[in-house]
Amino acid sequence: QAVGAGAAEPPCLVHIRYRPKDSAGRKPLALVGKGITFDSGGLDIKPSSAMRLMKKDMGGSAAVAGAAYWAVRAKLAQPLDCYLAIAENAVSGASFRPGDILTSRAGLTIEIDNTDAEGRLVLADALDVAVKQTGENAPLAVINLATLTGAIKVALGGEVSGLFTNNDGLSKLVEEAGWSSG
Repeated sequence: QAVGAGAAEPPCLVHIRYRPKDSAGRKPLALVGKGITFDSGGLDIKPSSAMRLMKKDMGGSAAVAGAAYWAVRAKLAQPLDCYLAIAENAVSGASFRPGDILTSRAGLTIEIDNTDAEGRLVLADALDVAVKQTGENAPLAVINLATLTGAIKVALGGEVSGLFTNNDGLSKLVEEAGWSSG
């Protein structure tokens, strides 16, 4: 809630559940997307030149929504749970502030140093929802899609995507799918 507190529209978590016929007993793949619809930087406001393209900060959620659409059209056999963590990082008197201590959905406290590092906050809560699903809705795996603007460009440049994992087998499958799809 903190990230979108300064915006005219409140933040939301959209959950798209895709369960194709004959998928009973198959665990869903969870896709979680960062959906910062516009990122001003919050009270740690970006310079105007850096803000120009910040509507792209919702690229992770757009990709997840696109995957859900594709799954339906392609009649994908794999069940999916798609989570879109949507918020606008805007500036107003209600905006969260540097120095604030926030409590995540998982109960962890987070001290805000820079309000322009908002993506990790919305993703933390969405990921908590995804990983806490139980029974037949417990995820087979969780894939998080997000724009990692500044830091990843410093590390890898503008032509390479970053991929972080705790599952080397899944990482290899994702990488191979990327190469085969171009």
